[in-house]
Amino acid sequence: MTTTFQRYTEKWEEQLRELVKNLKKCRNQTATVEENNNRLLRVVEKVVTHLSEYYRVKSVATQHNVLSVTAVPRCTSIERSLHWINGWRPTNAGHIVYAEAIRLENKKDILHRLYTRANLGNLSPLQFRSIAFAHCEADRTQDRLSADLFSWQKDISKAMINMEEEVDFNEKLLERLVDIQQCADELRVKTVEDIVEALTPPQAVDFLLIATRLHLGLRVFGLMHDSSDE
Repeated sequence: MTTTFQRYTEKWEEQLRELVKNLKKCRNQTATVEENNNRLLRVVEKVVTHLSEYYRVKSVATQHNVLSVTAVPRCTSIERSLHWINGWRPTNAGHIVYAEAIRLENKKDILHRLYTRANLGNLSPLQFRSIAFAHCEADRTQDRLSADLFSWQKDISKAMINMEEEVDFNEKLLERLVDIQQCADELRVKTVEDIVEALTPPQAVDFLLIATRLHLGLRVFGLMHDSSDE
């Protein structure tokens, strides 16, 4: 099952790269505002669906063998160093929006503003409020899950000291880890969905391009780093 999930992940990333190409292609096409928004909305929905499908498959693999999934054998050392419960921090999604909005706000060049008129530099107060709410919700849930994981780790230590609790270690504690992992993955998907919902289709495309570029770029950089250490 673990090997199957690893193969699925590799195939999933290949498909993600193709979706990123479609995002870039659609963003550069010209059409009426309505036609453009409809086209962009379709490709945004495909990317979000692709993300949701990954975590659905991961949930099945987690239930089958949570320890193998959380070990993430295919990840690079840099990716593992940045992981929170076997993946990216949900609050990073909000940070992407804030960082890009601030970066573009600091650009004073008029031509640059015209070129980026549809991107994250033009968020309305209502959009900022919606994204801030999603970010705060993610932050609270993230803290709760971190506390749950810390509690789980303490109980694991107790179980290892008192080996007659082996049955509890195999069943109850692992069930708790499955729940923590699945809740973390559900939070990742929900946070992305909430942010995308607050954005216009062109803004959602820019957000997803940045997020996927970070994901894919980090993997490439990690592979280069690990190979240089061999």
